[in-house]
Amino acid sequence: WDGVQDVRVSVNHLSSVLDKNWSEYNLSQLAELQQFSSKIDRVLVRLDDNLLQRMKSSLDLLAWLRGMPNDANFQSSVEQARGKPEMQCPAELWTGGRVDEQKLTMLMAVRSFLHPFIYRKHDEFPTIHDLLASLDGREVAEPRLLDSLLVCTELLNPLSELLGHDSDTASTNRLMELQKANREARWVCRSPASADEAATVEADSLVWLEYVVPR
Repeated sequence: WDGVQDVRVSVNHLSSVLDKNWSEYNLSQLAELQQFSSKIDRVLVRLDDNLLQRMKSSLDLLAWLRGMPNDANFQSSVEQARGKPEMQCPAELWTGGRVDEQKLTMLMAVRSFLHPFIYRKHDEFPTIHDLLASLDGREVAEPRLLDSLLVCTELLNPLSELLGHDSDTASTNRLMELQKANREARWVCRSPASADEAATVEADSLVWLEYVVPR
């Protein structure tokens, strides 16, 4: 925290100089300013506040990704997730008859962009300069990356389930999901809708009981 306080004091002092009497300074006085400016990391000057705010609200997502440091294993988990059937896929990540690859692409983009920050050497940064060093070259994020951070944070539980390896648990969770009132799943008793449909069943099977899950 001492380092953070030093930066805060330096920023406040330089802001005061630049706002009020910068035009009055000459080259002989630059050394006076340098003692303050040297404490301000160049990354901090360029860092997008929107990125910091979005990262702050996505700490749980970033902590979860930190638990998967091996790039090859992570890529393998994503490839396996792409091929999972509906019963092993959370409802939030199933679309068009398959796993929602757009959400997986978003997750990979977030992991790639913030890789140095996520996989830092220690859980806590020793100094503010270590924190800023992990964001060097990543001071500004494209809007779609910020959107990906938001979406993946909202889908953290489904994503962690999808990329997990316990298929039995995933299937059980999927069945529990269908019982929630907002899914509006229900039993429907009906007859064959057409002669072609009726021809696919035995003659005495003219009434069907189906479990319907609206999408």
